[in-house]
Amino acid sequence: MLARHETLPLFPEEEPLLRGASSLVVLDTVPAEEQYRDAVPVHDLAAAAGGFSGGQEPRPIGWARVHSRRLLDRRMFVARVKGHSMEPGIPDGSWMLLRVYPAGEAPAATALDGRRVVVELRGDGDPETGGAYTLKRWRVTKTGPDGGATEIELRPDNPSFTSRRTKPADGDIRVIAEFLEVVG
Repeated sequence: MLARHETLPLFPEEEPLLRGASSLVVLDTVPAEEQYRDAVPVHDLAAAAGGFSGGQEPRPIGWARVHSRRLLDRRMFVARVKGHSMEPGIPDGSWMLLRVYPAGEAPAATALDGRRVVVELRGDGDPETGGAYTLKRWRVTKTGPDGGATEIELRPDNPSFTSRRTKPADGDIRVIAEFLEVVG
């Protein structure tokens, strides 16, 4: 029993979702008093392509009651993970709680260093899923004289996958949301 505890991560949200755990239930609607208190919108990131840009807000495909250690707010939503690049911590098919960053409101590139984020890929898309969005760990690999990021790397947690380097000035990626935790 103690040997198992020694292998557990320091922070619970880093623990991989156990296979066989109950999946999140997507509901058409929830009562108004539950919205953003006990439930958040569910988005299909593939269907939301382009929907997070500008002043547009994508329409949710439903609502989900989530059990989180965090207080829910209007910037949070749930989406399903597609792909294996963030395993074992974020398994393919699991549901993740995210905090959206409206266009132009994402933190500075250096402030995101080390965080898992959903980014919109302009151009060739995600090599694993072919989609416009990808979940990766944001790493600042070069900084300029002013301390700002001049190159970032989108790094998968799974070593079987390759990283992608880009320059924020190129405009080929945009941070959409920050991963908070697996919720189902």
